[in-house]
Amino acid sequence: MRPVGPPSSVSLRPGTAHDVDFVVAVEADPEVARWIDAASSARHASVLDDPDLMHLIACADGRDVGFVLVAGLTSSHGNVELRRIAMRERGRGYGRRTLVAAVDWAFTERGAHRVFLDVQIENAAARGLYVSCGFREEGVMRDALRVGDGWASLVLMAQVRDEWEQRSRPAT
Repeated sequence: MRPVGPPSSVSLRPGTAHDVDFVVAVEADPEVARWIDAASSARHASVLDDPDLMHLIACADGRDVGFVLVAGLTSSHGNVELRRIAMRERGRGYGRRTLVAAVDWAFTERGAHRVFLDVQIENAAARGLYVSCGFREEGVMRDALRVGDGWASLVLMAQVRDEWEQRSRPAT
């Protein structure tokens, strides 16, 4: 059953050591694992000591609903990568609001010039979401990811500051 009323807002907070089990559990969900190459607890814990990486924990309705793994925080070129976006609950709009919040965070808090991500070519729902939030497809990385006994191609998508500013301006 979907909640009645306006959708809840999503806020982001930096991940801590206490969030590693949550992140691993979200990645273990079969619907998430279908699209994300899950990492170990040790790998996620190592993010805490890496100045180039950060978990952003998405919170709504007083609980953690997902996370974003961000990379490129030390890029001298202003390129911030949304390496993983994974939600515990789907179908409630948390993913869209988390994506928008993460993009806004990258441009405002990190001073990004470009925010990018990649997505499996077969993941039409995610690709549609990214396009609707201002990302443009830049190209295809053929056979870039081993999936089971085969390979998957990835679509590279990005949004640059000028595009984000245009979308973020209130209509006049």
